[in-house]
Amino acid sequence: MTPVIPAWRVAAEGVGVLYARHGARGAMPDCGTDAGLALAALRQGFAGIVFRGRPGIARKLSAIARRLGARVIARGRPRAVISVRPQTRTS
Repeated sequence: MTPVIPAWRVAAEGVGVLYARHGARGAMPDCGTDAGLALAALRQGFAGIVFRGRPGIARKLSAIARRLGARVIARGRPRAVISVRPQTRTS
């Protein structure tokens, strides 16, 4: 299983730093919906990325990735999940 680097970490630490730490081991950054971040990760040399943006953009990124010998795993946008449970009071 290929480790995926969470999107918040990619944004916080930067693509170059993460590639230096994890790129050679095959880790893939989750670029969320940020196409610019996805392109930066591909240019940096990651063998693959996770992209959660629009399908048309994902197809374009996939074409670029193929030319670079990389791959894009396109996933739908994450759904916001809110769990609301009523509070139970014990008297």
